[in-house]
Formats: sequence, C-alpha cells, structure tokens
Amino acid sequence: MCVDKDEGLPFDHRIDITEKVLNIAKTGESFVIKGNRGLGKSKYLRHISNSKAFNSKYAAPNKINFNYLNLNTIYSRNVKQFLYGLCSIFKIEDCSLETIEEGIEKSPNIEYLILDQAELLEEVDKETHRVICSLISTHKRKFAVIISCNTSSFLLKHKSLEYVKDHTSVQFEFTPQSKDQITTTIEQFGKLFDVKLTKDQKLTLAQKSQGSPLIC
Repeated sequence: MCVDKDEGLPFDHRIDITEKVLNIAKTGESFVIKGNRGLGKSKYLRHISNSKAFNSKYAAPNKINFNYLNLNTIYSRNVKQFLYGLCSIFKIEDCSLETIEEGIEKSPNIEYLILDQAELLEEVDKETHRVICSLISTHKRKFAVIISCNTSSFLLKHKSLEYVKDHTSVQFEFTPQSKDQITTTIEQFGKLFDVKLTKDQKLTLAQKSQGSPLIC
C-alpha cells in the first residue's frame, strides 16, 4: 500500500537489493532480510512501502503491495496493538481480524507485511504469533511477511519464532552499499544538509563509511 510519506530516495535506490526482494516477492513467499545496524535497511524498507515512484516502477507492475510496520510502534506487544497496527497501514476503520482478512482477499495484489525490528517478535504475546502464522497459512500467495532484523540479535532458536522457519522460504543479507552507491548517498546528504563537498572529500567519506549511511 503506497502512502504519501516518501523517504526522499530515488526510485532505484539500492537496485541490487530491490532485485533480490522482487525475485522472491513475485512468488508470494515470506522471507527474511538480515543486516547490521546502520546500513539503511529500515529507510530502504520504508522507501519501498511508501514511495509512489517505486510503486509505479516496480511494485505495481508485479502486483505487489509492500506494507511497512515497525514493531517498536507496538508499545504493549499484545495482539490488540498488532491488529491496530495492521488496520492503520491497511486503512481499515472497523478494526478486526475478520475485516483484515476480507481486505487481503479482495486485494488484486500480493499483500506483503514488512515486520521491521523483528528481533522484538520474541517479546510479543502468543496470540500475535498465532495471528501472523494464521494469516500466512490461510491466505497463501495473497499475504506474506518480510522479517527484517539485525543480524546479531535475531535468533530463530527462540521457541516463539519456530513458525518463521516453517513459513519463510529464504533469507539474505542486506549488504553495505558499494562505492558508487555510497558516493551517491553522500551527494544526497550534501544536498539535504546544504554542505559543499569536494571530490576528494566525497571519496574520503566513501572510504571511511565502509558502505554504511549511519557512519557516513
């Protein structure tokens, strides 16, 4: 679902990651994206969910809706808050599991729920896990999840996350940006903060950042 909250990124930002995401998403399968903190993973995932340009170029032609939910926003970690979060991104006023399921079935597209900060899944209640598992199983090829998490803190050994193994087809790493990509990011930062950088300064920042926008 594309909303009017753009991250300000070009539609083809991290096209290397987009190609991986689309190749899996076209199948309707759930999957895991892992990456170290500071690589711009959350910003990228908000981008593919919110950017009209990205939706027009990539998501819509493949009949995919990306819907972003940061688990940090579910402050009480219970199923009521989780359903409220789903209803908010799906723009459903009469919030209930039944209306959410009706919306999924009526959608002409595959509805992907991006669960960002997924390491927090260990803290949500059992009913929330049951709902996620039920939606994936009941609406196969119509509803799927993207589990987004920090590499070092997401452990599938946790008992409450056993269903993730059963319902995700693949996982891949959100890698650091290439030299060309991080240089483009530096130029975007320069425009955003009105900072004039020389070619040598951009090169130095690119080398020091090690492909991480946070360090940059």
